[in-house]
Amino acid sequence: MKQWLAAAVALVLIPASASAHRPKHSAVHMPTARELRDFNDVTPKAAKSPPGIYMCWGDNAVIIDKAHRTFGEERCYVEHAPVAAKLAARRLTLLANPAEQGCLGADWVTCAATLSLTNQLTTGILDNELKEPKALHDLDGKPILQTVWIDVFPTYYPGQSSVTQKAHHVELRLDEKNYVTAIYVRLTTYPSQARTKEDWDATGTYELMRGMTSEKCVGDRLDFYRLFRDLMSRRELSDFSNETAYGTTGKAQTGFCGAKLVVHSGGSFDVNSGSHYSEGWTLSSN
Repeated sequence: MKQWLAAAVALVLIPASASAHRPKHSAVHMPTARELRDFNDVTPKAAKSPPGIYMCWGDNAVIIDKAHRTFGEERCYVEHAPVAAKLAARRLTLLANPAEQGCLGADWVTCAATLSLTNQLTTGILDNELKEPKALHDLDGKPILQTVWIDVFPTYYPGQSSVTQKAHHVELRLDEKNYVTAIYVRLTTYPSQARTKEDWDATGTYELMRGMTSEKCVGDRLDFYRLFRDLMSRRELSDFSNETAYGTTGKAQTGFCGAKLVVHSGGSFDVNSGSHYSEGWTLSSN
């Protein structure tokens, strides 16, 4: 068991550049609100690294300057090691047994490890961290359903040597036994703005969906892009407003790979937090 765990830990990818700048003291610097905002708003360069499980932000951790990269990293590497080792061990078994790959209906570890086969899955840093679900109960003793957030960087960029990107955010929604019932995706590169195949490649939608289902199910890359484009064009839009915010949301749904696929978008302005926009999808059991 110890040898298996050691092998799994060895497969967790920690870039040399990140380890070289890891803090050498025990005190972890806590960023100010301004520093934290700058950190979360930055657009890192797309790494050429292969799909896999990466500690903290992996090769995408080259952020602004050395100072930003040290925020929480000492704690990150220590606290994320157990979950990263668990995911890496499961990834090994999935590579050896492809029939076990999958997301919907699978336990959250299997789902996350499956996503890492086609994407760079990171354990995150600061306020965007991959944390194992806890067994929580309400006042009546009923289990409180949990979610697991994952930062995912796309890996498919043929012919593009320097593409700027942000992490896509994936939320695994779990049942009482921590099996995945739905997957919510918030993209940071918007399909509505994509026109060419290269534009669509940069959205990372194909790799994400393939990781959630299977290559056989998703099928041809261009056919999938056209399906997603046509579904986006059929979104039903609705407006909302209240005392502090207003905006427009849109969604459309279809059956896909034996599940329900809902694409969604939303734009809003809030007097307290400013403007917001997002695009993505939810894949759930029928």
